[in-house]
Amino acid sequence: MAYVYQLSFDLKPELAGQLAVGAGVQQALSYLRALLPGETGYVSARAARALDAPKGSFHVVFESMWETWDDLQAHQKSASAESNVLRKVRPALQLDDLAVRVFREID
Repeated sequence: MAYVYQLSFDLKPELAGQLAVGAGVQQALSYLRALLPGETGYVSARAARALDAPKGSFHVVFESMWETWDDLQAHQKSASAESNVLRKVRPALQLDDLAVRVFREID
Protein backbone atom coordinates (compact mmCIF):
# COMPACT_ATOMS: atom_id res chain seq x y z
CA MET A 1 0.00 0.00 0.00
CA ALA A 2 1.47 3.37 -0.97
CA TYR A 3 0.71 6.84 0.34
CA VAL A 4 0.97 10.11 -1.55
CA TYR A 5 1.89 13.50 -0.09
CA GLN A 6 0.71 16.24 -2.45
CA LEU A 7 1.59 19.90 -2.29
CA SER A 8 -0.13 22.27 -4.70
CA PHE A 9 -0.09 26.01 -5.19
CA ASP A 10 -0.83 28.75 -7.69
CA LEU A 11 1.66 31.21 -9.10
CA LYS A 12 0.65 34.68 -10.15
CA PRO A 13 1.12 35.40 -13.87
CA GLU A 14 3.99 37.78 -13.18
CA LEU A 15 5.87 34.89 -11.53
CA ALA A 16 5.60 32.54 -14.51
CA GLY A 17 9.34 32.79 -15.04
CA GLN A 18 9.83 30.94 -11.74
CA LEU A 19 8.99 27.70 -13.60
CA ALA A 20 11.80 28.12 -16.16
CA VAL A 21 14.86 25.90 -15.88
CA GLY A 22 17.12 27.22 -13.12
CA ALA A 23 14.54 29.70 -11.80
CA GLY A 24 13.24 29.77 -8.23
CA VAL A 25 10.33 27.34 -8.12
CA GLN A 26 11.85 24.95 -10.65
CA GLN A 27 15.09 24.95 -8.68
CA ALA A 28 13.29 24.19 -5.40
CA LEU A 29 11.31 21.34 -6.97
CA SER A 30 14.51 19.86 -8.45
CA TYR A 31 16.16 20.13 -5.04
CA LEU A 32 13.26 18.18 -3.52
CA ARG A 33 13.61 15.41 -6.12
CA ALA A 34 17.29 15.12 -5.19
CA LEU A 35 16.73 15.32 -1.41
CA LEU A 36 13.80 12.96 -0.85
CA PRO A 37 15.36 9.65 -2.00
CA GLY A 38 17.47 9.71 1.18
CA GLU A 39 14.39 9.37 3.40
CA THR A 40 13.10 6.06 4.73
CA GLY A 41 10.17 4.71 2.76
CA TYR A 42 10.54 7.06 -0.20
CA VAL A 43 9.20 5.58 -3.45
CA SER A 44 9.06 8.39 -6.03
CA ALA A 45 8.33 12.06 -6.64
CA ARG A 46 7.10 14.20 -9.51
CA ALA A 47 6.22 17.79 -10.24
CA ALA A 48 3.67 19.02 -12.76
CA ARG A 49 2.03 22.19 -14.02
CA ALA A 50 -1.67 22.20 -14.89
CA LEU A 51 -2.42 22.56 -18.58
CA ASP A 52 -6.06 23.50 -18.03
CA ALA A 53 -5.40 26.51 -15.76
CA PRO A 54 -6.99 29.78 -16.88
CA LYS A 55 -4.78 31.77 -19.24
CA GLY A 56 -2.08 33.61 -17.37
CA SER A 57 -2.30 31.56 -14.19
CA PHE A 58 -0.13 28.66 -13.13
CA HIS A 59 -1.16 25.76 -10.89
CA VAL A 60 1.72 23.57 -9.73
CA VAL A 61 1.59 20.17 -8.03
CA PHE A 62 4.40 18.23 -6.36
CA GLU A 63 3.73 14.66 -5.24
CA SER A 64 5.90 12.26 -3.32
CA MET A 65 5.00 8.63 -2.72
CA TRP A 66 5.80 6.68 0.47
CA GLU A 67 5.76 2.96 1.28
CA THR A 68 3.93 3.08 4.64
CA TRP A 69 1.76 5.41 6.66
CA ASP A 70 4.54 5.71 9.26
CA ASP A 71 7.02 6.72 6.54
CA LEU A 72 4.65 9.41 5.31
CA GLN A 73 4.00 10.73 8.80
CA ALA A 74 7.74 10.91 9.50
CA HIS A 75 8.19 12.78 6.22
CA GLN A 76 5.45 15.29 7.07
CA LYS A 77 7.24 16.12 10.32
CA SER A 78 10.69 16.34 8.74
CA ALA A 79 12.58 19.40 7.59
CA SER A 80 12.49 17.94 4.08
CA ALA A 81 8.69 18.04 3.81
CA GLU A 82 7.84 19.85 0.57
CA SER A 83 6.20 22.89 2.17
CA ASN A 84 9.18 23.36 4.53
CA VAL A 85 11.71 23.10 1.71
CA LEU A 86 9.83 25.53 -0.56
CA ARG A 87 9.59 28.09 2.23
CA LYS A 88 13.29 27.74 3.11
CA VAL A 89 14.62 27.73 -0.45
CA ARG A 90 12.34 30.54 -1.65
CA PRO A 91 11.15 32.46 1.45
CA ALA A 92 10.23 35.60 -0.50
CA LEU A 93 8.19 33.71 -3.09
CA GLN A 94 4.45 34.22 -2.81
CA LEU A 95 2.74 30.87 -3.26
CA ASP A 96 -1.01 31.41 -3.49
CA ASP A 97 -3.46 28.80 -2.26
CA LEU A 98 -0.75 26.52 -0.88
CA ALA A 99 -2.45 23.23 -0.04
CA VAL A 100 -1.23 19.90 1.28
CA ARG A 101 -3.25 16.72 0.78
CA VAL A 102 -2.50 13.11 1.68
CA PHE A 103 -3.81 10.16 -0.31
CA ARG A 104 -3.81 6.40 0.08
CA GLU A 105 -3.40 4.31 -3.04
CA ILE A 106 -6.50 2.30 -3.91
CA ASP A 107 -5.96 -1.46 -4.06
